[in-house]
Amino acid sequence: MAKLILKKKSKRMTCRRKFKILAKIREHHRKLRKEERKKRKEMKSVPKSLKFKPLIHIPNSCPFKEEILNEVKQNKLQMEERKKAEKEEQKKNNLETIVHEAELKQLKFQNSELAALKNLEEEILKNKVKGFDDFKDDLKRVVKRADVILEVLDARDPLGCRSSDIEKMVIENGKRLVLVLNKIDLIPKENIKKWLAYLRKEFPAIAMKSSTQKPSSKLGWVKGPLVNTSKSVGGDFLMNILANYCRNKDLKTSIKVGVVGKKNIFSAFKKIIV
Repeated sequence: MAKLILKKKSKRMTCRRKFKILAKIREHHRKLRKEERKKRKEMKSVPKSLKFKPLIHIPNSCPFKEEILNEVKQNKLQMEERKKAEKEEQKKNNLETIVHEAELKQLKFQNSELAALKNLEEEILKNKVKGFDDFKDDLKRVVKRADVILEVLDARDPLGCRSSDIEKMVIENGKRLVLVLNKIDLIPKENIKKWLAYLRKEFPAIAMKSSTQKPSSKLGWVKGPLVNTSKSVGGDFLMNILANYCRNKDLKTSIKVGVVGKKNIFSAFKKIIV
């Protein structure tokens, strides 16, 4: 009888099937790694207190079971109280640290403010000294070049506008000084007369009202005692005094006149045509 021989199946396969199997294996391994990473991440996020801890069981046959359980319970309470005390102490230290840091910042801010204020005061004082020196130099130059010095005074406070140092400098340089009582339209006539009488005891004095006309209009003055006008009043008296000084000095053409006083007082005085 002939023996039947079965042909062994070959393990050969197409490349398409082979690569498909390898791709499925890679995908399976990728999923396993992903799950593993996910589990590790979840375990890390769980607090240590919640992680699994092995329980220690005390058998009932132990003769000192109650004492051991009481001791464990007492140790647990002591540990909780210690942790609570440490937390309170840490909180207190944090509060003290915050207060201390705030005090340091405030002290630093105050020191910086004081330093800035001191620098500002020094700068202001330096500017004042510089401004005073410049004013002094200009005043000396005016007194030296001028033949007559007009000291402009505010009729509302003549004594407060006078400067004994300026008057002394003018006299020492041998110059003539004339006191000009400006803004006479702001005080009563009786006060004007009394002030003129008082000022003329020391130097020649005249009363004037500066022009309030617009710069575009033709400026001029009014002769006589009229005060309620936009034109200058008292300019004719000033011209007469300057003309007398010209004759006294044998001058026939011109005379140099210097004007001194506070800025706000003779700002309008410059409009007078001399």
